[in-house]
Amino acid sequence: MTFALVATGVAAQQVDASDRAHSPLREAISLETPPELLPLAGDDGCQPEWVPTFGAAPGIDRRAHSFAVFDDGTGSALYVGGRFSAASGVSALRIARWDGAQWSAVGEGFDDEVHDLLVFDDGSGAALYAAGAFTHSGETTVNGVAKWNGTSWTSLDTGMIGGEVLDLEVYDDGSGPALYACG
Repeated sequence: MTFALVATGVAAQQVDASDRAHSPLREAISLETPPELLPLAGDDGCQPEWVPTFGAAPGIDRRAHSFAVFDDGTGSALYVGGRFSAASGVSALRIARWDGAQWSAVGEGFDDEVHDLLVFDDGSGAALYAAGAFTHSGETTVNGVAKWNGTSWTSLDTGMIGGEVLDLEVYDDGSGPALYACG
Protein backbone atom coordinates (compact mmCIF):
# COMPACT_ATOMS: atom_id res chain seq x y z
CA MET A 1 0.00 0.00 0.00
CA THR A 2 1.33 3.45 -0.89
CA PHE A 3 0.25 6.80 0.48
CA ALA A 4 1.02 10.09 -1.23
CA LEU A 5 1.44 13.46 0.43
CA VAL A 6 0.60 16.10 -2.13
CA ALA A 7 0.71 19.88 -2.21
CA THR A 8 -0.09 22.16 -5.12
CA GLY A 9 3.02 22.99 -7.11
CA VAL A 10 5.33 20.31 -5.68
CA ALA A 11 6.11 16.68 -6.31
CA ALA A 12 4.52 14.05 -4.10
CA GLN A 13 6.58 12.18 -1.52
CA GLN A 14 5.68 8.48 -1.68
CA VAL A 15 5.56 6.53 1.57
CA ASP A 16 5.36 2.74 1.37
CA ALA A 17 3.20 1.65 4.34
CA SER A 18 4.83 -1.79 4.44
CA ASP A 19 8.20 -0.12 5.05
CA ARG A 20 7.20 2.58 7.55
CA ALA A 21 10.07 1.72 9.88
CA HIS A 22 12.55 2.82 7.21
CA SER A 23 10.61 5.81 5.89
CA PRO A 24 12.43 9.16 5.98
CA LEU A 25 9.12 10.71 7.07
CA ARG A 26 8.55 8.28 9.97
CA GLU A 27 10.07 10.62 12.55
CA ALA A 28 8.24 13.65 11.17
CA ILE A 29 4.70 12.33 10.78
CA SER A 30 2.29 10.69 13.18
CA LEU A 31 -1.48 10.15 12.98
CA GLU A 32 -1.82 13.14 15.29
CA THR A 33 0.21 15.52 13.08
CA PRO A 34 -2.01 18.45 12.04
CA PRO A 35 -2.12 18.84 8.23
CA GLU A 36 -0.49 22.28 8.38
CA LEU A 37 2.63 20.70 9.95
CA LEU A 38 3.11 17.89 7.40
CA PRO A 39 6.49 18.11 5.65
CA LEU A 40 6.12 18.56 1.90
CA ALA A 41 8.44 17.43 -0.87
CA GLY A 42 9.84 20.09 -3.17
CA ASP A 43 11.35 23.51 -2.66
CA ASP A 44 11.06 25.54 0.51
CA GLY A 45 8.97 28.12 -1.35
CA CYS A 46 5.90 25.87 -1.47
CA GLN A 47 2.70 27.60 -0.47
CA PRO A 48 0.11 24.87 0.23
CA GLU A 49 -3.40 25.88 -0.72
CA TRP A 50 -6.85 24.37 -0.39
CA VAL A 51 -7.85 22.42 -3.49
CA PRO A 52 -11.67 22.32 -3.52
CA THR A 53 -11.95 18.66 -4.50
CA PHE A 54 -14.10 18.03 -1.42
CA GLY A 55 -16.00 21.29 -1.18
CA ALA A 56 -15.17 24.72 0.11
CA ALA A 57 -12.44 25.40 2.66
CA PRO A 58 -11.87 24.47 5.39
CA GLY A 59 -13.30 20.98 4.69
CA ILE A 60 -14.05 19.21 7.95
CA ASP A 61 -13.45 21.25 11.10
CA ARG A 62 -11.56 18.56 13.06
CA ARG A 63 -9.85 15.21 12.44
CA ALA A 64 -11.08 12.42 10.17
CA HIS A 65 -10.37 8.88 11.39
CA SER A 66 -12.00 6.65 8.78
CA PHE A 67 -13.33 6.55 5.23
CA ALA A 68 -15.66 4.11 3.46
CA VAL A 69 -17.34 4.09 0.06
CA PHE A 70 -20.97 3.02 0.30
CA ASP A 71 -24.05 3.13 -1.95
CA ASP A 72 -27.14 3.84 0.15
CA GLY A 73 -29.39 3.45 -2.89
CA THR A 74 -28.84 6.99 -4.19
CA GLY A 75 -25.39 6.28 -5.64
CA SER A 76 -21.92 5.62 -4.30
CA ALA A 77 -20.55 8.22 -1.92
CA LEU A 78 -17.54 8.71 0.32
CA TYR A 79 -18.40 8.55 4.02
CA VAL A 80 -16.02 10.14 6.53
CA GLY A 81 -16.00 9.53 10.28
CA GLY A 82 -14.00 11.35 12.96
CA ARG A 83 -14.11 14.10 15.59
CA PHE A 84 -15.60 16.87 13.46
CA SER A 85 -18.97 18.61 13.75
CA ALA A 86 -19.10 20.26 10.31
CA ALA A 87 -17.98 19.59 6.73
CA SER A 88 -17.56 22.72 4.59
CA GLY A 89 -20.05 24.52 6.82
CA VAL A 90 -22.67 21.72 6.82
CA SER A 91 -23.53 20.43 10.30
CA ALA A 92 -22.40 16.79 10.40
CA LEU A 93 -21.86 15.31 13.85
CA ARG A 94 -18.81 13.02 13.60
CA ILE A 95 -19.88 11.54 10.22
CA ALA A 96 -20.47 13.09 6.79
CA ARG A 97 -21.27 11.98 3.25
CA TRP A 98 -19.54 13.38 0.14
CA ASP A 99 -21.49 12.64 -3.07
CA GLY A 100 -18.92 14.15 -5.42
CA ALA A 101 -20.50 17.60 -5.35
CA GLN A 102 -21.51 18.41 -1.76
CA TRP A 103 -21.32 17.30 1.86
CA SER A 104 -24.36 16.16 3.82
CA ALA A 105 -25.07 14.90 7.32
CA VAL A 106 -25.64 11.18 7.84
CA GLY A 107 -28.75 11.00 9.99
CA GLU A 108 -28.34 12.65 13.37
CA GLY A 109 -24.66 11.73 13.56
CA PHE A 110 -23.12 10.75 16.90
CA ASP A 111 -22.47 12.27 20.32
CA ASP A 112 -18.75 11.37 20.27
CA GLU A 113 -16.07 10.48 17.75
CA VAL A 114 -16.18 7.80 15.06
CA HIS A 115 -13.05 5.61 14.84
CA ASP A 116 -13.97 3.23 12.02
CA LEU A 117 -16.39 2.77 9.13
CA LEU A 118 -16.99 -0.51 7.32
CA VAL A 119 -19.41 -1.84 4.70
CA PHE A 120 -20.73 -5.31 5.54
CA ASP A 121 -23.56 -7.51 4.28
CA ASP A 122 -25.20 -9.31 7.22
CA GLY A 123 -27.50 -11.21 4.86
CA SER A 124 -30.02 -8.40 4.46
CA GLY A 125 -27.91 -6.40 1.99
CA ALA A 126 -24.80 -4.26 2.27
CA ALA A 127 -24.93 -1.67 5.04
CA LEU A 128 -22.58 0.92 6.50
CA TYR A 129 -21.39 0.28 10.06
CA ALA A 130 -19.75 2.82 12.35
CA ALA A 131 -17.62 2.22 15.45
CA GLY A 132 -16.35 4.69 18.00
CA ALA A 133 -16.55 6.35 21.39
CA PHE A 134 -20.19 7.35 20.91
CA THR A 135 -23.19 6.13 22.91
CA HIS A 136 -26.03 7.86 21.02
CA SER A 137 -27.21 8.92 17.60
CA GLY A 138 -29.83 11.51 18.42
CA GLU A 139 -32.11 9.84 20.96
CA THR A 140 -31.13 6.29 19.88
CA THR A 141 -28.72 4.40 22.17
CA VAL A 142 -26.08 2.67 20.03
CA ASN A 143 -23.13 2.13 22.45
CA GLY A 144 -20.04 2.24 20.25
CA VAL A 145 -21.29 0.43 17.15
CA ALA A 146 -24.17 1.29 14.81
CA LYS A 147 -25.70 0.32 11.46
CA TRP A 148 -26.94 2.86 8.90
CA ASN A 149 -30.31 1.79 7.44
CA GLY A 150 -30.43 4.61 4.89
CA THR A 151 -32.41 7.02 7.06
CA SER A 152 -31.14 6.55 10.62
CA TRP A 153 -28.56 4.78 12.76
CA THR A 154 -29.71 1.62 14.55
CA SER A 155 -28.13 -0.30 17.40
CA LEU A 156 -26.60 -3.75 17.18
CA ASP A 157 -28.27 -5.45 20.11
CA THR A 158 -26.88 -3.61 23.19
CA GLY A 159 -23.71 -2.47 21.43
CA MET A 160 -20.43 -2.41 23.39
CA ILE A 161 -21.47 -1.14 26.81
CA GLY A 162 -18.75 0.48 28.90
CA GLY A 163 -16.13 1.15 26.26
CA GLU A 164 -15.36 2.48 22.85
CA VAL A 165 -14.94 0.45 19.67
CA LEU A 166 -11.73 1.15 17.77
CA ASP A 167 -11.98 -1.21 14.80
CA LEU A 168 -14.44 -3.28 12.78
CA GLU A 169 -13.42 -6.21 10.58
CA VAL A 170 -15.15 -8.97 8.64
CA TYR A 171 -13.90 -12.53 9.07
CA ASP A 172 -15.17 -15.83 7.69
CA ASP A 173 -14.32 -18.76 9.99
CA GLY A 174 -15.85 -21.20 7.52
CA SER A 175 -19.43 -20.67 8.65
CA GLY A 176 -19.89 -17.43 6.70
CA PRO A 177 -18.70 -13.84 7.06
CA ALA A 178 -19.26 -12.19 10.45
CA LEU A 179 -18.65 -8.70 11.77
CA TYR A 180 -16.09 -8.38 14.59
CA ALA A 181 -15.45 -5.36 16.79
CA CYS A 182 -12.58 -4.56 19.12
CA GLY A 183 -11.83 -1.75 21.51
